[in-house]
Amino acid sequence: TVVSHKVSTITWEKSANWGIGFDANFLNEFMLSAEYYNRKTSDIIMNIPVSDTFGISGTYQDNKGELRNQGVEVSLNWNHSFNEDWRMGVNANFSYNKNELIDLAGVDEIIDGYTINRVGSPFQSFYVYEADGLFQSDEEAAAYEAKYGNPWSVPFKGGDIKIKDTDGDGKLSADDRVIKGSQQPKGTYGLTLSGGYKNFDLSIFMQGVTGVSRYYTRDVVGSFIGDTSHPSTNWLDAWSPENKDTEWPRLFLEENSVSAPNKVYSSFWCMNADYLRVKNINFSYTLPKSFTSKLGIANAKIYYTGENLFTFDSLPFNADPEAASGNLDVYPTSKSHSFGINVTF
Repeated sequence: TVVSHKVSTITWEKSANWGIGFDANFLNEFMLSAEYYNRKTSDIIMNIPVSDTFGISGTYQDNKGELRNQGVEVSLNWNHSFNEDWRMGVNANFSYNKNELIDLAGVDEIIDGYTINRVGSPFQSFYVYEADGLFQSDEEAAAYEAKYGNPWSVPFKGGDIKIKDTDGDGKLSADDRVIKGSQQPKGTYGLTLSGGYKNFDLSIFMQGVTGVSRYYTRDVVGSFIGDTSHPSTNWLDAWSPENKDTEWPRLFLEENSVSAPNKVYSSFWCMNADYLRVKNINFSYTLPKSFTSKLGIANAKIYYTGENLFTFDSLPFNADPEAASGNLDVYPTSKSHSFGINVTF
């Protein structure tokens, strides 16, 4: 089945930008840099749903619309030697970006699965039903269904995700979907701390993002579908009549009893993916010249380097918040340790 189509006239995206900035130096130790930028991208390549009237399903790719990114970037550097033995440095940077679609070739919005491109909103925003907790009993679920209806036909049960009637019209429908975050981060930041004492040197680099969301499919927590399933340990705290004080919905066998509210695109699976990661730690010792000169060596340094050692985030399961995909189909960021010696003759 063909699910993706291309237009033969598709072209490269185009961009135009301008900005203003300044650099300053204070006391020969502090360096400050700041910049405002405004970048406009046109002929954006995006997936466009195919109308049912064509007799085919899926999407096609075409150049549609315009996008604006504007924001500020700030960096600060400080380096200081306290005396001949002690030294220290700090390098910090932060950027804030506002991402906004300003035109979609004459239409207001394009919906593609659980994402939406809407004029005035960030590119590829998440467009989902709003979760409002869990039903705590079959009786509560039945009463809710009687009041608001059920567009998915499968009866609600205790432990299902409760979908909110956001537009207040008294019934659940596709019109209740709302924008819940975006894959585009609002802020990124980095911090490098360095210090040294005599022949010892240490540097730590940390990097993070803020204001970013990820939509995690059930592949992340695992569905119960038989021998091929790989359920997460999160399901050990699933809702049950004996375990109502939990945030996780009830267990269900996907191939036998479909739990529609737990499967539809909802804000329950759309999560804050802000994180701070210790990207690099480097510790080294430079052998004294008095020792290396006797060996005919100009310089020798012993070092340790650690990559991606720690990650701090608020995700309730083990997933890489830096990965753009929300279904674990990308190779995770690897952690590494290395030791070595650099010798110059």
